[in-house]
Amino acid sequence: MWANRNAVAHLVLLAMAYGATAYQCDCTGRSNCMCPSLEAPGGMDPSDIPQFILFTHDDGIVPLTERSFRDVADSRQNPNGCPVRATMFTTSQDTDCDLAYGMWRDGYEIATHTADHTQMPEGFPKNDTLSEILGAKQFLTRQCGIPEEEIRGFRSPFLVTNPTVRQVLWENGFLYDSTLLEAVDSESVSTSMADRVWPYTLDFGIAQNCAWFSDTQTCKATERWPGLWEVPLWVLKVLGLEFTMDVGFYGGRGVYEPLKAAFDAAYSGNRAPVPIYVHTTWVEKQPSRLDELKEFADYTLEKGDVYWVTMAQLLAWMKNPVPASQLRKSKAMCAPPQAAQPTPQLPLNGANVTLTFKGATQTQVADQQQRMVAAVAELLGTAAADTFVVGTAGGPAAQNAVSAQSLEDGSHVQVTLAASGADPMALYQHAAPQTTRDALDAQLSAMGFEASGEAIVVPFRNGVALPTGAPAAAPVLAPTPAPAPVRVPGPAPAAMPAAKPAASPAAAVTGPVVVTEPAAAPTVVTPATTTSGDSTAATALPAAPGSAATTSSSGSGLSAGAIAGIAVGGVLIAVLIGVAVWTLAGWRLRRSPSDKHLAASSVGEPGSSRTSFTSSRGSPRKGSRNGSPTKKGGCDKLDIVASAV
Repeated sequence: MWANRNAVAHLVLLAMAYGATAYQCDCTGRSNCMCPSLEAPGGMDPSDIPQFILFTHDDGIVPLTERSFRDVADSRQNPNGCPVRATMFTTSQDTDCDLAYGMWRDGYEIATHTADHTQMPEGFPKNDTLSEILGAKQFLTRQCGIPEEEIRGFRSPFLVTNPTVRQVLWENGFLYDSTLLEAVDSESVSTSMADRVWPYTLDFGIAQNCAWFSDTQTCKATERWPGLWEVPLWVLKVLGLEFTMDVGFYGGRGVYEPLKAAFDAAYSGNRAPVPIYVHTTWVEKQPSRLDELKEFADYTLEKGDVYWVTMAQLLAWMKNPVPASQLRKSKAMCAPPQAAQPTPQLPLNGANVTLTFKGATQTQVADQQQRMVAAVAELLGTAAADTFVVGTAGGPAAQNAVSAQSLEDGSHVQVTLAASGADPMALYQHAAPQTTRDALDAQLSAMGFEASGEAIVVPFRNGVALPTGAPAAAPVLAPTPAPAPVRVPGPAPAAMPAAKPAASPAAAVTGPVVVTEPAAAPTVVTPATTTSGDSTAATALPAAPGSAATTSSSGSGLSAGAIAGIAVGGVLIAVLIGVAVWTLAGWRLRRSPSDKHLAASSVGEPGSSRTSFTSSRGSPRKGSRNGSPTKKGGCDKLDIVASAV
C-alpha cells in the first residue's frame, strides 16, 4: 500500500510540475540507478527504515571547525556502536591540511566545495569550472594526503550551479552532488516535511523543480548523468521559519526547536534524511548553538534507530538497504578509511609501458586501474610479473586552481606502467606484433578509453634501457630536425659543406622514470643517470642521424661561404659610411654663420643627455616633460649593426 501511494503521488506531482513533458524514470536493468521517490529504497515499512541525519559543513577546515564537529560527534555513537560522523564540504582556501587529514583518518567524509569558493552561475566557463572543482580535489590529495578515491562528493558555493558543474562531476567520476534546493512549497517532488524526496541518480535528468530557484540554479531538461547521485539540499520549513543552512540563525526559536520539529515530522513520515547544514561562522557568532545541537543529538539517538552518517554512508545504504534492526548488527560504518597504498618499488629488470588517452581524466584512469594493469600484463606476456601503475600525467586533474588550459579539443592523459621480468627483451618482443597491440586497444576501448597512438614499450636491464633496433611504437615522434642554415647574401657565395650528424648522447639508465608532464606528441622516456651522481633524469630518445644541425669544423655554426659573405658586406658598409662622412663635412663648411648660430642654440651642454628648446618666454615647450621636448629634432647617433642569420 505504501509503494502504491508513493508511486501515484510521485507521478501526479511531476505531471503538475512539468506538464506534458513530465519527468520519467525507469531504472530497470541499470546498475547504480535510483529513481526519485517519496519512499525509501527496499520497499520497507516506514517503521523499519533507519532515520538518517546528515550533519555537514561548508568551507575551509580551521581549528574552530574541527573542535566543534568533534565536540558533537566524537563522544556519541550510533545504535550499531559506530561513531557519529559528518561530511565536510571543503575548500582549498583556509583549510588546515593537518586537521583535514586527521578528520578523514577518523572517519569523517572529506568532500569538495571548490578551490576558492567561487560562484559558478550559468555561462561560467568549463575550464574555470574544472579548475575550481578538480583544483580543490587536487589540493586535498596532494597537499593534505587524502586519497583521491576517497573524495567523492561536491557542493557548489553559495548554492549557485549550472549544468556544466554536473557535467564536470560526472566526467570525473564523482559519486554525488548536494546542491539542488528542494522545498516543500516549490511545486517539486516533496509535499511536506513528512514526505520529502529521497536522494536519486541523474540517469534520466533532474526531477526537482529547478526553475523555482532560477535566480541561482540552472537546470536543463536534456541533462543526463548516469550514476551521479543528487542528495537534495532540503529546505527546512518549520515553526513558520525556513532554513536552507545554519538552522536557527534567525527567528528567535534557537536551534533545538526547529531541528526537533523537522526530525519529528520525518520520523513519523517517510523518514527521508534530516539535514543539518552549517558553516563555522554559525558557531563562531553564537557558541551556545553548539550546546543546543548536542542536546538535539542526544534526543535523536535515544530512539534506537537513528543514525548520524556521512553522505557516502547514506548512499551505500541506499544501494543495499537493510532494515534498522539489521543495521544495528552491522559494523560496516565503523571501519576506518584505508590510507593510500605506497607505489611498489621499481624493478631493475623489466619494461615500461606508456599509454596515452585522448579526452580522458585521471579519475577515469584510477577507476579502471585494475583492468588496465591486467591488460598491460597480457600485452607483455606470461614472462611479466608485478605489473603496476607508476604514475599518470595530464588531463583536467593535473590542472590547479590558478590556471586552466583550454580543453575544447580534448585533453590527453598519459599513464606509465612498469612490469618486472627476468628477460626484458622477451616482454618487448611479446608486445611487438600488431595483433597483440590491437587486442590491448580493444580492451582499453571497452574501459571507455580512446588511445592516442600505440603503446610505447621500453625494455630495461639493471635499470638501463635496452636497444630494440626499431622505434618502440609508430606514433612516437623523433625530436624535430634543426632548421636548414640560411645563406648570407654575397657576391660569390661558396658551396655549403655537407652536414655532419650530431653525436648521439650515450644513455646510461638506472631505473624506470615516470613521464611527469603531458605533451602533444609523446616522447619515449627512459631512465637516465647523470654522470655526476646517482640521481635519475628522464632522457628522450636521441635524434635520428639525418636530423642533426649543420656545424662548421670549428664549431662556430657558420660555413666558409657565410664567413666570406659577411666580410664582403662589411667592406661595402665601410665604404658607404666614408662617403656619408665626406658629404656631411662639405655641407657644414658651406653653411652661413647665422645657420651655425641657430644650430648651436639647440644643442645642450657638453656631456648632457637632454636637448633644450625655449620659447620667447623661456618656458618649456607645451607637451614636453621637465623641459624636454616630446620629440627630438635630429639624430644624435647612428648605429649600423651587421648581423647574419
